[in-house]
Amino acid sequence: HAGRDHAVRVRRHEFERLTAHLLNRTEATVSGLLARRGMTWSSFDRILLVGGSSRMPMVRTMIERVAGRLIDQS
Repeated sequence: HAGRDHAVRVRRHEFERLTAHLLNRTEATVSGLLARRGMTWSSFDRILLVGGSSRMPMVRTMIERVAGRLIDQS
């Protein structure tokens, strides 16, 4: 702000608590999309995540939980 740097330390559990509503919204969006398309997770041969937020452990864990299988990390 105003040309000054400021660092704030946030632990993972606190970050996850503060952003839980965003993860819930992402889960609802993905589930809704699959439902509207008449698809299930078994419709896919593998799950490959790309992009910034997909590197977050909480996102990867949520996708593996709802998909019922591991993400392809190759």
